[in-house]
Amino acid sequence: MEKENLAIRISGVKKEYRLGSIGGRTLQADLQSWFARKRGREDPNVKIGQDERLVGQKFMALNGIDLTICQGEMCGIIGSNGAGKSTLMSVLFGLYRHRQKERLTSMEE
Repeated sequence: MEKENLAIRISGVKKEYRLGSIGGRTLQADLQSWFARKRGREDPNVKIGQDERLVGQKFMALNGIDLTICQGEMCGIIGSNGAGKSTLMSVLFGLYRHRQKERLTSMEE
């Protein structure tokens, strides 16, 4: 594959998430949760049906993704729910930081 024909190349891209660590709660809610943990009580801010044992665990949304697209090619990203399609697009467009072995390459850079 010739370099001048290359549009996008990614190699070894990884993205890891920690469950339950998304911000957006108020300081009051965070303090209530902290005090409940310190007293050994149930967190008053946990949503009904949420498994507290999973909070803080990590999972890999992307793990070693390689993708090469040449100019003029069309590419479709398909997969089941939770397969990482949106995460991959967000990494490509620079919305998320990612761990990688090699940097993202684009001829437009």
